[in-house]
Amino acid sequence: MRCKKVVTMLPLDSPRWSELDAFFGDSEQVPIVLTKWIDAIGFDQERTIYERGLYQLFLHQGTITNVAFAVIPWIVEYCQHAEIPNRIEYIADVALVELNRLTRGVHYVRDDGDTEPAWLMADYMHAIEQAQTIAENLMDEAVHEERRSHLWRMMPALFGNAELAQQRRSQPGPRNELP
Repeated sequence: MRCKKVVTMLPLDSPRWSELDAFFGDSEQVPIVLTKWIDAIGFDQERTIYERGLYQLFLHQGTITNVAFAVIPWIVEYCQHAEIPNRIEYIADVALVELNRLTRGVHYVRDDGDTEPAWLMADYMHAIEQAQTIAENLMDEAVHEERRSHLWRMMPALFGNAELAQQRRSQPGPRNELP
């Protein structure tokens, strides 16, 4: 009999957020912005809060800090259990975080910081596994062609194939040949 793994995410009120690094401001702002995004899901401000707030804290200009490993499980959780219109973009961003982890690592960490905090990585890796299934399902859905092409480029990173993801990113996306 197989036991289903229970994933715990870093609680939004945890003092451990202060041990992480964010691009702008301090990492203690991340759970505040994450809460605003969660509250905005399904409303007009959802994408704006994500792009101008949350995204800029953990995935600025395509690079990451270690706070990304705490944010990704939250994003995947909501993409898995909520009908989020923008989830194809969110899952592509999850893949970009994983691509960074596999190739460049974190862009910045304080002198006393940990690039991949061990206390976060099990939940992060489980979220990556969940994102694989979500991405596969999204590829099967009829979605906007450009968005689907972007996810197709990034998907290999979710499966540990950074080289293929980088090759796909550097070429124009296929149109009618998408699987």
